[in-house]
Amino acid sequence: MPRGRFPFSLVLSFCLCLTSPVMLSQGLCTRMPAGEVFYFNFSIFLYISTLMRTISLIIVHCSANRKGSTIRMKDIDKDHRSRGWRGCGYHYVIPTDGTIEAGRPEEMKGAHCRFHNGHSIGICYVGGLDANGQFPEDTRTPAQKKALSQLLANLHQRFPKALIVGHCDLDPMKPNCPGFDVVKEYQDLEA
Repeated sequence: MPRGRFPFSLVLSFCLCLTSPVMLSQGLCTRMPAGEVFYFNFSIFLYISTLMRTISLIIVHCSANRKGSTIRMKDIDKDHRSRGWRGCGYHYVIPTDGTIEAGRPEEMKGAHCRFHNGHSIGICYVGGLDANGQFPEDTRTPAQKKALSQLLANLHQRFPKALIVGHCDLDPMKPNCPGFDVVKEYQDLEA
């Protein structure tokens, strides 16, 4: 069996046993007495959460870096890991050259917008602050604008019911992220 794939019967057995603590042993799901510890293979959990993850939001962020910053996804990944996270909290990062770099797999819950990570895709463009790093500003390069537009169109096609919003639309503590009105700029994608 290829790594990361599980027979449907195993997944179904696991799901049917969720009403009480379970242990997966050689592909079988067995009930355990109350008070016992709940054991299962983490990769199975990720596979099942992939099946059950519904995307209702596509959230655009800025990295809050100075205009012209050269950071990339690997730098954000390193920073997020230093905070104890499981890597880059965004699903996609768009550096100033307009490259679309994959961060966290879409199947995984993000770490980019409190209370909305479980049902969203997070996109971050590098920038968002003026050249002095003091004031919020829409610093997207033409290449970033083009890449963001293409990525949002692709994601909206795959998740047609998902709303396209900015971080600031969901979190009052982030009033300047991503530095422009996402809803207004991309409303034509939702028509």
